[in-house]
Amino acid sequence: MDLISGCAQAGIDACVYDLREDWDILHSARCADGLAGAQASREFTSKIRALLQSHRPDWTMAMWGNMLSMLTHTLIELSPQSEHSQQLTPPTATLSAHPAPFNSPSPSAVVRTIFDELSIPHVCYWLDAPHWAQGGGIARTLHLPLYASPSLVHITNNESTAAEMKQVLGFPRTTALPYGVRPTPKPEERTKCFDVVVSLGPGDPAPSPEALAQLKLDDPDISAVRSAAAQHALRKLLKPATQGGENISLTAPFARRLIDTQLHHRHRPMLDRIVALRPAFGTEVNLLLGNPAHYIRTTTLVRSIELAERAFTVCWLSKRFSIATFGGGDLAALGWPSRAMHLGELNYDAMPTAYASAPIGLNVMRWQDDSGVNLKPLEITASGAACLTSARHGLEDLFEVGSEIEQFDSPQQAAGMIAAMLGDAPGRIEMARAGHQRTLSDHTWCERASALAAAAMSASPTRPPVSFPVEAAEPENRSRDVARTLAS
Repeated sequence: MDLISGCAQAGIDACVYDLREDWDILHSARCADGLAGAQASREFTSKIRALLQSHRPDWTMAMWGNMLSMLTHTLIELSPQSEHSQQLTPPTATLSAHPAPFNSPSPSAVVRTIFDELSIPHVCYWLDAPHWAQGGGIARTLHLPLYASPSLVHITNNESTAAEMKQVLGFPRTTALPYGVRPTPKPEERTKCFDVVVSLGPGDPAPSPEALAQLKLDDPDISAVRSAAAQHALRKLLKPATQGGENISLTAPFARRLIDTQLHHRHRPMLDRIVALRPAFGTEVNLLLGNPAHYIRTTTLVRSIELAERAFTVCWLSKRFSIATFGGGDLAALGWPSRAMHLGELNYDAMPTAYASAPIGLNVMRWQDDSGVNLKPLEITASGAACLTSARHGLEDLFEVGSEIEQFDSPQQAAGMIAAMLGDAPGRIEMARAGHQRTLSDHTWCERASALAAAAMSASPTRPPVSFPVEAAEPENRSRDVARTLAS
């Protein structure tokens, strides 16, 4: 809803349609019976078509691929001699337990959506990598040319993921757009209950034996934890796997080189690292870049080397400072020997107050991608706390590092910075003020709205060779500039 408010502040009139009720209906129908699910999807498609005809928006938007996964589309097999079309309902992990109805469309096949039919651009706001959406279910649809539909524009939060989406995953019109926040009044100054507050989402792994051993040390070797994780990832990479209908495995030399790039060059975008290996491993690189499912599995395993970094850092720091955590991640429940006080899951509106309960807000990335930052640095600075975050390529594009925000490369460096910030109240307060001002001036959803609208209008929807029957809409029914479809 913050994004809706930001668009309104930017002068974009939004008509909001809540998908929750339709989502539940479709989920029940698809789980009960494939035919019933297909019929429910057709009925939902008719309803959305009528809504779009009535409002005639300039563009539409839904979070992730939620709207696309609920609609029925047309798969068109084109050839010089004929044209054949059939209805397509993409399966997802959330909405359907049934297999994809079209496993191997021909290279000439195209998918047409109702957005193509009505010549209305549609934005899929993925937030981060699309294959994380819907419990990973979206990855099962990447063999379909759905996401290349000319009416679709895809938004993600960083350039490296955008490059992967465009060059490997089949999302040709993808734009990188950093997150934004809602401008809220700075919380009233209050007594600080903790030294540091950290927001923890789900996804942290249980501690490995190497991590537990290093946590006992005053000077831990985080590279040893990463190296142990690398060996685990390598064993998985060398096991044959079925990806995209093919039995695929990596050669040992290629797998080891990929692992090596992560251990020594993790700030360089993964796709750039892979392409740089082409002179030595041309066949393997081409196979990887030509199979989205293979690429997703391989890069996910390589990046898994970093998964324990957040939990390790917070746990080690919790022995040296008073730390509070909140959110869906509970380190102690996972077996980490954390001394942090876990405040549980908080309502969204309570998060600024939680950050304000400490002079420092800490953020540690989990490395599902290689550049850009998550939402937390913006939330921390918006709350009025000083932000300390793990080093990240792209952070310098959002903040002046050292004056508006601070970054670290290791738990030991983080500890030194926390101690210095706690000991220098005037400097810390000035950093918090500068970071707060930067976020409110440059990183609100109102500021992002114009770029979002420009990206939406960059789509080039054309009417398909096979179209649904459409009744003409009267011009006076054009009551909204934007119709935005959001799943809550």
